[in-house]
Amino acid sequence: MYNMIKQNKIDRKLKETKKAKGVKKSEMKNINYETFKDVLLNCTQHKVDYYKLQTSNTKPEDKHKIHLKKFTKKGLSCFDDKRYILSDGIHTLPYGNEKIKLKMNWMK
Repeated sequence: MYNMIKQNKIDRKLKETKKAKGVKKSEMKNINYETFKDVLLNCTQHKVDYYKLQTSNTKPEDKHKIHLKKFTKKGLSCFDDKRYILSDGIHTLPYGNEKIKLKMNWMK
């Protein structure tokens, strides 16, 4: 996930670019820079609601009935399980890196 605010050189207008894996574009309209900032700095979670059309296949008489089902999933989270966050809170290293092993041995 990332969010950038850039200023156009010609007309000086601000343009916001935001990406979050697994979050639909329609939901990204509801997420702004302050939401990203709050999630990262305060280690909170932002949940996203979305709706999906489903059919039920349990009974033969219900086979052609379509209904709308609501789902809630984690949209933004500060937890990264693939990277080791260094003490400054900004820089990261991939798990398995030699520097992490040296640091852990030093701390013991």
